[in-house]
Amino acid sequence: MGTFNIVHTDQIMTGAVGEKITEVTPGASITYNYSLSGVFLHNAAASQNWTANITNVPEFPNRTYTVAIICSSNATAAYSPTAYTVNGLSLTPLGSIPTSDAASKIKIIVLTLVRNSTNVLSGYLNAAVY
Repeated sequence: MGTFNIVHTDQIMTGAVGEKITEVTPGASITYNYSLSGVFLHNAAASQNWTANITNVPEFPNRTYTVAIICSSNATAAYSPTAYTVNGLSLTPLGSIPTSDAASKIKIIVLTLVRNSTNVLSGYLNAAVY
C-alpha cells in the first residue's frame, strides 16, 4: 500500500481538513510564500495588475501543489496577476483568468502546479468571480 503526504494541514476536526490563510498586501509584485500556506487573501483591493511570485514550493517529482489567491477589485476596475514565477523561475500557466469580470467583486484564482516524473513544472489556472 502506498503512502501520502498532507501538506499545509492547519487542523483536523471531525474528519475535516482546514487550510491556513495567509494575508498579503497588494502591489506590483506580490510574494506568496508556500511554506506559510497554499491559500492567500489580499488584505486590500488591488489597484493594478501584478506579478505573482510563488516561493518555497517543494520540488519533488510526481507531485501537485495548489495555490489559491482570494482578492477583491476596487470600484472602478478589476485586476489580476499578469505574470507568474515559481521559486524564481518564470511560469506561463495554461488557462486564463476572466478579463470581463466586473469591478467590486471577489475573485478566487487557483493555480495548480504539477511536477512530472522528470520534475518538469507545469501550471494550470482556474478562476471564478463572485
